[in-house]
Amino acid sequence: MDESSSISHLEDAAVVLLLGQALLVYNTLIASPATQVITRGTLLSVKHWYPALVKQPYLDAVTLTPVLMDTIECLVRREVPRSYESKTNGLVRYTSSWDSGEDDTYSEVERRIRDWSPNLAPRFFTMYSALEVSVMLAQARSYRIAALLIVHRLRFPFGTEDLVAQRYADDILRELSILKAWPHDAATGLDLDFPLLVATLELPSLGLDIYIAFEPFRFRRQHSDVILDFIRFVTAARENGYNGLWFDLVHGRLHGVTLT
Repeated sequence: MDESSSISHLEDAAVVLLLGQALLVYNTLIASPATQVITRGTLLSVKHWYPALVKQPYLDAVTLTPVLMDTIECLVRREVPRSYESKTNGLVRYTSSWDSGEDDTYSEVERRIRDWSPNLAPRFFTMYSALEVSVMLAQARSYRIAALLIVHRLRFPFGTEDLVAQRYADDILRELSILKAWPHDAATGLDLDFPLLVATLELPSLGLDIYIAFEPFRFRRQHSDVILDFIRFVTAARENGYNGLWFDLVHGRLHGVTLT
């Protein structure tokens, strides 16, 4: 699927990415399991152009979206993305396996995540309303905390260091709670499923309440049942004494679901 050699202009590569996302949106509306195939295929098609694409800020919405989707898919399934080269996937390479000898590596990843802050456009606070600014910053913070929670749960299975995981989860849910003020007639499709999922796996009751409250904001509502089924499956496993990694319970589940 690597067709980068047939693309001769940067703009053509951007169009391929945009077309891939259009196909992906259609695919998610029919709940097909081919979501990851489309994302990977799109990224592979522009692989050689990607370093140039990410240097064009006006293309951020086109270039970063499929990377985010592929990265989250790999984090949840403990896979390594091989379809592109990007600074955004630094965490994922460590999720496929872990042992005590890698503790320093995880500590470095955690440090870099904690130090991260979003780059704001010069007119960011005047281009958007106060609520829009608050929501976007809350989303950014929730993703950062979700990444820290992912690292924590790769280190410690259920039953170990649970209080730390619950604090991360509580912070995520507190950040996302601001979205309750989002007007029901405003834009939908807000990116919140990934941080909300990892938080709800730690605090099921509180997380499910917020999850259900966000239903009006979803345009992929058929995915909700799949995600909620997985949350209930993991919760039941914990109640029955499961003390492993929740990542190991993903196999065979969440197919066709876009977690962003």
